[in-house]
Amino acid sequence: MRRPIATVLVLCALAAPGLARAQNGWIGVGAIGRTAMLMDTASIERDGSLRRVWMKSLDPEPTTFVVGRDTTRFDTVIALHVFDCRTRTHSVAAARYYLAGVEIAPPRPADTTPEKLRPGTFMAAVARDLCGSS
Repeated sequence: MRRPIATVLVLCALAAPGLARAQNGWIGVGAIGRTAMLMDTASIERDGSLRRVWMKSLDPEPTTFVVGRDTTRFDTVIALHVFDCRTRTHSVAAARYYLAGVEIAPPRPADTTPEKLRPGTFMAAVARDLCGSS
């Protein structure tokens, strides 16, 4: 299981060297399928039970997203994730989409509605790290 994650991280780093150099604060935190996930640990904000952090997802191949007649392709998403440690919920306050390092129009608005964290998921693990195990 670790080998595919490491492979994705290496491929993404090679595919987007400009992004990697420009964002030296990003650290790899895992993967969701073939998507490498990175976190800007310098951006972590704590406000009561809330934790805000910018996270980046890098896909080895562009993702195609269709809304009605519009088709959007992107390979990178940088999003502000909001975790509520008290209610154990997660939402995305803002998201920017990129293709080959160029910002593109978002395929959909950010998912600002908090959703319960599901045990065993990637986002639940991030919340545990940001909030502690309690």
